[in-house]
Amino acid sequence: MLPTWLLPPTIALAAWTAAAGSVDRNVLTEALPGALIVPLALADYVLWRRRGKPWHDWVVILLLMPAIACAVWIGVGGLLMGTDRTTDGRLLVEVGPGLALTGLLTTMISYHGRRSSRRVASGLNAADRPWEEVRQARLSAPASSSPSGPCALTTRSPWSSTR
Repeated sequence: MLPTWLLPPTIALAAWTAAAGSVDRNVLTEALPGALIVPLALADYVLWRRRGKPWHDWVVILLLMPAIACAVWIGVGGLLMGTDRTTDGRLLVEVGPGLALTGLLTTMISYHGRRSSRRVASGLNAADRPWEEVRQARLSAPASSSPSGPCALTTRSPWSSTR
């Protein structure tokens, strides 16, 4: 349930950054990216809940990628565009929130991208299942039906003298 705990501070920090950027008239470096993070993070969370909190859902993961880009831009955009601000102001409104949002969002992505503990314990991930089934089928097939040639699955050493 980590995303449930991370969503409120992410939304609050992104909204605060967007508000601070609009007050300072830094639309491209703070207001717009902060405002984009809010709906992206909310949509990600709603989709994740509606899909039953899946283990490794690419759509849920990819939905946060633009939000991470926005968070990084909040942190470095003012520096690159030469925003006129004091060092304390830059740390308070740009670099600090940008780093914090990047950390919160990447933590959410890592949680969405985790594997099932049952699959990890067995050494079998969902993506590996078809290949594991093919390998087991080849190992259990009778010797006469197995293919021959350089790609054949064999238990003999390629350096053995008996062929």
